[in-house]
Amino acid sequence: MHEPLPSVIILVNGEILVSELEKINKSKEWLETELKKQNVNDSQEVFLAEYWNNKVKFVLKSNKA
Repeated sequence: MHEPLPSVIILVNGEILVSELEKINKSKEWLETELKKQNVNDSQEVFLAEYWNNKVKFVLKSNKA
């Protein structure tokens, strides 16, 4: 059994961190799809997005998440 990767912050205050997405072999398009799955229409609504254990958690600026 191998250790899970540490969490990676992939979006901060609406800004997508492309270099961090590259570290986890994900694209901006993938992140936009994940946002839509969570009913988030614009990355500007997101304060923070964290990728960990093959899942993304979004913290919205309005604290909906």
